[in-house]
Amino acid sequence: PQEKTEVELATLLRFWKNPARYFLRQNLGMRLREDEAAVEEDEPFSLDGLACYSIRREITERRLRHQEKSQIGTLLSAQGLLPQGNFASLALTDRLDEAEALAEALGPHLDHALSPVEVALPLEAGGIRICGWLDSLYSGGRIVWTSSRAKAKLMLETWICHLVLAAINPAQCRVCSQIIAWDSKTGLQHIGFDAMEQTEAKELLSPYVEGFFTGQQAALPFFPESALAWAEQINKGKDMDNACFAARKAWQGWYKQTGEGEDAAFQLLFPQEDPCKEQFFQLARLFLPMLAARVEGTR
Repeated sequence: PQEKTEVELATLLRFWKNPARYFLRQNLGMRLREDEAAVEEDEPFSLDGLACYSIRREITERRLRHQEKSQIGTLLSAQGLLPQGNFASLALTDRLDEAEALAEALGPHLDHALSPVEVALPLEAGGIRICGWLDSLYSGGRIVWTSSRAKAKLMLETWICHLVLAAINPAQCRVCSQIIAWDSKTGLQHIGFDAMEQTEAKELLSPYVEGFFTGQQAALPFFPESALAWAEQINKGKDMDNACFAARKAWQGWYKQTGEGEDAAFQLLFPQEDPCKEQFFQLARLFLPMLAARVEGTR
C-alpha cells in the first residue's frame, strides 16, 4: 500500500465525528442517512428539541446582523417556523430571550473576523503532514458557537482545531479557542482552551492522526458521547465502575434521551456492543488531555 504522508484537516475532523460511519462510507461505499427528525407535515403546535435549536440559531444569526426583534417574529411565522395560534407568541418569547443572551455573549468575540489560515503542518511521528485550512478565526482567537448544548463531537473538533492553531501559531490571531453554546437546562455555556507550546500541541495531535490511519483498516469503536462520559468520570478521579456506568448510560440512553448506540453506523458494525472494553478505553483516553486543558466560564 502507498505510504500515508498527508491528511486533510477537514477529513481528519470528519473522521473523528464518527469513525464507524466514515469507515462504512470510505471503505464499503455505504452512505447512511444522517440522524434527523422527520419532516412534520401537520401544523406544529409545540416545539421539540430540534425545532428549538433551529429557531434559536435563526434568531441568534439575525440578532448578530442587528435585525430588529419586532421583525424577526413576523419573518419566522411567514416561513412556517413557529407553532400556530397562541402557541406562537410563547414559543417566540422564550426563543428570543435565549437567542438574545447568546448573541450578547457572542457579539464582543466576533469583531475583526480573519480569513482562514492555510495549514501545512508536519508532525514528528511518521513524517505525516496535516494540510488544509483553519477557519472561524478572529483577532481574539478561534470562536465557534452552537444554539444547543456543546456535545462531544463539537468539543473534540474544537480541541483538534485548537491543537492545530497552537502548532502553527499564526501571527495575526491569539492562540486560544472558545465554544459559546446554549444548554436548555443551564443556559449559556463557555468552554475554552488556552495557549500552549507548539511542540506540546504537535505531540497531542499525533494520536488523532495515527488513529485516523488505523481507522482506514478497521472500524474503531470510538463512540464520542460515551467516550466523553467515561473520560469525564476518570478526569474527576472516579473509579472504573463509575466511569463505565456513565459510558453505558450515554450508550444505552435513559428516559427520553436516545442512546448513542442507536446510531445506524454503530448498529451495523457494533451490534449489541457493551462499550466498556479495552480498545474503547484506549480511544476514550483521547478526551483526557482535552478535559485537563478545558476552561469553563465567561472569559
